[in-house]
Amino acid sequence: MMFFHKHSPLNKNIQNLNIINKAVKKTQRKKMIKKSDFLCYQSIFVHKFVRFNEINFIAMRAYLVFCIGLMATAIMSCSPAHSGEKKAGKMIFAETEHDFGTIAEGSVAEFAFVFRNVGNEPLVISNVQTSCGCTVPAWSQEPVKKHEQGVVKIHYNTRILGSFKKTIVVHSNAANSPVTLTIKGTVVPTAKEN
Repeated sequence: MMFFHKHSPLNKNIQNLNIINKAVKKTQRKKMIKKSDFLCYQSIFVHKFVRFNEINFIAMRAYLVFCIGLMATAIMSCSPAHSGEKKAGKMIFAETEHDFGTIAEGSVAEFAFVFRNVGNEPLVISNVQTSCGCTVPAWSQEPVKKHEQGVVKIHYNTRILGSFKKTIVVHSNAANSPVTLTIKGTVVPTAKEN
């Protein structure tokens, strides 16, 4: 005979079967129910009991598959082969801000932000966005290999007078993408000759 925990569904079903058997035996004595009726009641209950356990088995199997899948996903995301930090390139700029100081109107205002790829994979710049149209970027189009240098050149339109502070956002396949660069300065009018 198998023993189950007193609160388990199997134990409750067995208890219910015992109660039905006792009730049927009492009614057999009182009313003399035929043996075939007793077997009919018992087979209905056993059918429900078996069906209940089939549903539980299907639910447990689905839960088990879900847990195994969740564990596999967790293991795969922690492995070094799938970690973005280990495989991707990493862009390190020598400086991320440049101050032009005071510059004359119409003069050339260009600066080259130099960076080094300190990651393990080639680094490719996909896009460089500026905060306004007065700042024009140019960048290394070829992949920058491991431990090599690349350049992001910035040209500012000095026809616009006054102080300025512009941001440049560099998007790439690097682990630390995007990187924000800044240029600032003041454009003053040129002295007019008489």
